[in-house]
Amino acid sequence: RMGNPDTPEGSKLLDARSPLSLVDKIKKPLLNGQGANDPRVKQAESDQIVKAMQDKKIPVTYVLYPDEGHGFARPENRTSFNAVAETFLAQCLGGPYQPVGDDFKGSSISVPAGAADVPPTTVASAQVAAAPIVVSPAEAAGLQFMREEEKLAHDVYVTLYEEWSLRVFHNIAASEQQHTDAVAYLLDRYDVSDPTAGNDLGEFTDAELQALYDQLVAQGRQSVADALKVGAAIEEIDILDLQERLAQTDNAAIERVYNSLLAASENHLRAFANNLKAQTGQTYTPQYLSQVAYDAIVGAANGSGGGRRGGRRP
Repeated sequence: RMGNPDTPEGSKLLDARSPLSLVDKIKKPLLNGQGANDPRVKQAESDQIVKAMQDKKIPVTYVLYPDEGHGFARPENRTSFNAVAETFLAQCLGGPYQPVGDDFKGSSISVPAGAADVPPTTVASAQVAAAPIVVSPAEAAGLQFMREEEKLAHDVYVTLYEEWSLRVFHNIAASEQQHTDAVAYLLDRYDVSDPTAGNDLGEFTDAELQALYDQLVAQGRQSVADALKVGAAIEEIDILDLQERLAQTDNAAIERVYNSLLAASENHLRAFANNLKAQTGQTYTPQYLSQVAYDAIVGAANGSGGGRRGGRRP
């Protein structure tokens, strides 16, 4: 039932079974719900099928949540999606639906496509829930910086995976791609320019981040131990910067994304520390966080974005 994408036969099998190859067979309107941080069904997959349906003039409603993964975890987001689903089905099948009311309150919902295919009260509620629709200069600068810093993590890990073939770099690089994409969504949502536009792997607009990237890659190429210490250092830096940016905003949408990234960075820090111990027998010593803050994070079973503050940013 599954094909090998590295063989001509397998690639042909996968293409034949891909929904993208069967768009013409879709005859009814589609409601697509997507978490921007989904590690299994990437946002790019939803983007592709939605665009293909739009190109074919097939009705599609696309609901996107920047702070969700595979399945919607936040109750506010689940409630808002259920409200959209109910009104969508009522629109398609006929029959009554419950008024939206406060169903979008506290949700990060956005409707990139097909908003006109659900009742106007739903769309209006989504727009109210998405307020504010502008960000302060400090918030905009913070988003731009975090977009590049998450890209830095991704690019370093891709490079070090190519150098050492350690699975931890491959896995976390994929996660970092989701993180930088989540910040990119907010940049687009608030009409803030993207500093990574046109930049390839290892290229950065921010001069300090460019210098940091060059330094970390050079260090990580020295040995497996150095590479894992670089990974841990990046996560420490990310934690401190996210804490700083969180202190500069009261925008609920930005806070949700930053807190999600913060929890992931704590998980990644533990992963690199554990891999260092397993690969080399060395115990990781924090390079930027205080020992107390580091111990609080490493001692937690799962990241929750609640590690103690404290440390020094380079």
